[in-house]
Amino acid sequence: MENNQTCAEDDLRTSKQFSAPDTSDTSPPERLGDDKETDLKERLFNSLLKTALLSRLMDKEVKGREKTKDDRKALDAALPDILKLWGEGRKQKKVVTTAVVVGEQNIGMESEGSEWMPVFGAPLEECAHRTMLCDGVHLPAVFRDCVDHIEANGLQREGIYRVSGLKSRVENLMLQYDRGGRPPLYEMDYNSVACLLKRYLRELPETLFTAELLPHFEKAASDCWCQDRAGEDEAVLTLQTLLAELPETHHCLLSWLAVHLHHVILNEDKNKMNVHNICIIFSPTLKVSQALLQVLLSHVEELFGDVSMQPVVRPLQWSELSSNPELLHTLENPEEEIRRQEFLLNRLHSDLNSGVKDPAKEEKLWEVQRILTMLRRRGRMRSSEESQLLVQQKDLLREENHPAREISKEETEETLQTGIHLIAWKRINSWPLR
Repeated sequence: MENNQTCAEDDLRTSKQFSAPDTSDTSPPERLGDDKETDLKERLFNSLLKTALLSRLMDKEVKGREKTKDDRKALDAALPDILKLWGEGRKQKKVVTTAVVVGEQNIGMESEGSEWMPVFGAPLEECAHRTMLCDGVHLPAVFRDCVDHIEANGLQREGIYRVSGLKSRVENLMLQYDRGGRPPLYEMDYNSVACLLKRYLRELPETLFTAELLPHFEKAASDCWCQDRAGEDEAVLTLQTLLAELPETHHCLLSWLAVHLHHVILNEDKNKMNVHNICIIFSPTLKVSQALLQVLLSHVEELFGDVSMQPVVRPLQWSELSSNPELLHTLENPEEEIRRQEFLLNRLHSDLNSGVKDPAKEEKLWEVQRILTMLRRRGRMRSSEESQLLVQQKDLLREENHPAREISKEETEETLQTGIHLIAWKRINSWPLR
């Protein structure tokens, strides 16, 4: 092994006079400061990586020399340590590269130096303001995405909200949302999306019922269980009053969540999730008693009957339009698409005017402006075509109301003779008198 190492060092000296550091001493170094330790790891990583690359390069270029099996095994065994040091170095430097989405769409790759604000653990009002979708419902994008995905096809999944999703997948989704992204949840399994929703609710810094009103909610729920029918009705009225006192975003999210969980319970025969199971799962998530949650879910019609949950329609993306230009001519409601693109454009302008320079958002701004220009041009063309069609229709109606009369053969000959007589009369009158 020592001979092989000596050979490798000789070859490295002949290649740009590069010599690898001596890593034979495996004794633990003294504890350094965080910056010095990180710098040491970076230098060690660079040296080991260069050694590995040059060593493998010499296998191809240096003829007549073959590395022994022991040398190859030693090199392969060192690669995991190299990659581990590389990963630690990236964590220390906080270099991130992830897809970024504004409102509804991917806007590119976030690179080192891009600023982002977390979603998980952020105040509800702030998060809803930053990530609200283009339909104007004042809710965070992560909550809307999860609910829309499960409402679409996940309500009948057995054990929904009870069966855990893959932890690494859930954490990866959290990381993408925290970095300003909006990952495609339709590619994920329903259990992971359900876990993501529970995780978001669990990490809210304040309960949905607010610290001030929560004791009153709990008392009203307790009265609802302890009273007769008349007392229960009175407790429900008290809950309605308390719900009206909640902040707008808290009330909106609680309403959507209650209606969504009610839909889950209605599919109990398929998903095996009754109201009792749902209360056991969401009571610690929402930091409330099971009694309060069960009262809310048992009186959804009285408390949240005016809630209409509609899935959001994503704005058209430049990647879709550039690959399929016919999409522009197949839009059912171009005016609504223009409204969505304008919402996205205003959001991008607001983000860029905040003073943070982000090339990805600037690129996305250009794409949205292109889409808006094409949509408006298409709208003008349609208006012109409709105007021409309207004129043609009016002409047809006029012809139908005043049809042209057919002229008979006798009338044609009579008109012709009359014309001949007039011409002859004019010629006779033009002759000079003698």
